[in-house]
Amino acid sequence: MKKSVYLILYLLTCALCVHFSAVPIGISSYQGTILTPSVLGYANISSLLAYSNSSQNPYGASLQLNVMLQVNTTTSKTYYFWLQNVASFLTNDKVAYFLDNVWNVTTPYTQISNVKGNGQVYTISNGPYGQSFYGYTSNYPIRYNYPFSFYMFINTSYSGSLVTVEFGYVIVQNSTVIPPVVETYDEVQLRINGVQGASIIVNDSYTPSEVIENVPYLGMLEDCELVWGGLSNGEKTSFENMSSLLAMYYLSDQQWKPFKNIFDYGFDTAEGAYNLNVSLSNQGYALVRVGSENFQLLDTNFTPPQPSFTYVRITSKVPLVINNKLLNNYTSYINSPLSITMFNDFSINKTAIAMLKTNNNTLTIFPSSWFKNVTLVPDYEFLYFVTVNSQIPLSAQVNGINTTLNTGLYPGDTQVVIQNLTYYESNDMRIVILKVQPSLNFTINSPLNVSVSTKVQYLVTINGISKWVDNGSKIELNQTIPFYYSGVYFGTFKLYPGESIVVTQPINESLKLYPNYGNIGIIVSLIAVMLILYLVIRRK
Repeated sequence: MKKSVYLILYLLTCALCVHFSAVPIGISSYQGTILTPSVLGYANISSLLAYSNSSQNPYGASLQLNVMLQVNTTTSKTYYFWLQNVASFLTNDKVAYFLDNVWNVTTPYTQISNVKGNGQVYTISNGPYGQSFYGYTSNYPIRYNYPFSFYMFINTSYSGSLVTVEFGYVIVQNSTVIPPVVETYDEVQLRINGVQGASIIVNDSYTPSEVIENVPYLGMLEDCELVWGGLSNGEKTSFENMSSLLAMYYLSDQQWKPFKNIFDYGFDTAEGAYNLNVSLSNQGYALVRVGSENFQLLDTNFTPPQPSFTYVRITSKVPLVINNKLLNNYTSYINSPLSITMFNDFSINKTAIAMLKTNNNTLTIFPSSWFKNVTLVPDYEFLYFVTVNSQIPLSAQVNGINTTLNTGLYPGDTQVVIQNLTYYESNDMRIVILKVQPSLNFTINSPLNVSVSTKVQYLVTINGISKWVDNGSKIELNQTIPFYYSGVYFGTFKLYPGESIVVTQPINESLKLYPNYGNIGIIVSLIAVMLILYLVIRRK
């Protein structure tokens, strides 16, 4: 991905250079000297499709974050390494992966050595000489959907004779906003004797030039660039669809600052792009779209929004006042303080009350200087209104305590076990539970209606034998008695054998027998007649 520049070509203006061949399109910066340990590139892509019929991967494209690392030593020798953090895209399949390159550009065609990381050293034919570089590709592809937003970062540090370079990315949106996961996919160590300092340098200067076999070769511009181009190996590509927002930042005094002087094309990398246009968006980002190339200084006071590192997720059953807006839920990245006010108590549709369990009902979430997840679930105790529809006192175990379940407010997670007990209104009237809704056992975590279905039973005693009979039942008094007796039931009612009663109250009836003189007279008369007939027959 590296491109060396011949000194004779450098005599032409940059504008002339970029009009004669495809160059990477995006944003780049060089200005008064900036030394920083870290740079950050941001991209928000809402449309992307590249095509080049001369490429091995015709739908491939790359977005490259390229910077120059300067290493100073105690021997007064200065080393330069060109660092690349690259997002590579197979745009027809919506697949992305990340890779890095490290080139030793202390002088043109310098070889790289004493390097260690997840990758390895490769040698390519570059100009008249072979050149080695370090490279690594992340382990797994990423399937993306629009909008697709991410940050690429390059961090540098040094200790003793080791200079460490971290390459990584953070995806913050893949169709939907997602919490950040910092993926440092490669950590590269460069061993250099006598390291005195190591920083990413952004300057309007070039790395050292060199004359090789009487041919002068110019070094590379010490710029920082975030640019679109072909997939790899110096490929140039055209874009059928493109809409992306770009921004670059550097770390200074623990704060991320944007580069101010911004060009709309890149200077160093060999991959190129056709038919892309860069302008400033309403938000302040660099907006890249399909169009005619400009090749110009885009802005001298580039002020994109500050990076949003802090992911905030708030979920609450109770509305909160968030930055003066009444909201139940909130999910977003913030780059400015987020003010939150919680209600101390809140009535929910008159069926529940939320009581804040903490004393402090206000807080402010401040944005962080690096990626951070903040989850807030306000600590409320919820009291839910329970309506008990029952004609009898409802005995229950409430959180293990025997009591009567009444209509009223109950804390969330209250455990209720209904006791299926028969209620005695009196000694001869009782009420039996048939069914309880929602069930005999339930947990109160929402407003509830508890309905109890019952039936009334009365004690019915007939001739001293008692039993419980459902209200409205019909009973028959059909006891058999001798014909020479007649009977009457006395008690609650005066009834005769063979009659029926509808039970609507307690009943106590006793049968009393009386001689049936009519039946007895008939029998005596029959006996007398039979006796007379017998005597008459004997006299004959």
